[in-house]
Amino acid sequence: MTALVVAPAVLYLGAVLVLLAVFFTDLLPVRSDVEALTLVNEHLLSALLALFALRFFFQRPPGLGIRPYLHLPVRRRQLVYYFQAASLLSLHNLF
Repeated sequence: MTALVVAPAVLYLGAVLVLLAVFFTDLLPVRSDVEALTLVNEHLLSALLALFALRFFFQRPPGLGIRPYLHLPVRRRQLVYYFQAASLLSLHNLF
């Protein structure tokens, strides 16, 4: 179920990034007095702060994910290892 939601989101984000890369020079005449690298660097810190805020609100705390599995006959350490590995493969860690 989540693959049905994540796959189109990743494709959409990829398409937006590719189109932005292709047409970035066409968007620059709005501020033609500034180089492209300078323009990107001006807004890089605010973009990183915005992405951090989005990640903070959208990512689930790891403790909530492990609670439903605690009653199963699996050692707690194995559950912790599994959720640590799963969090490494999270979509939030890719961006």
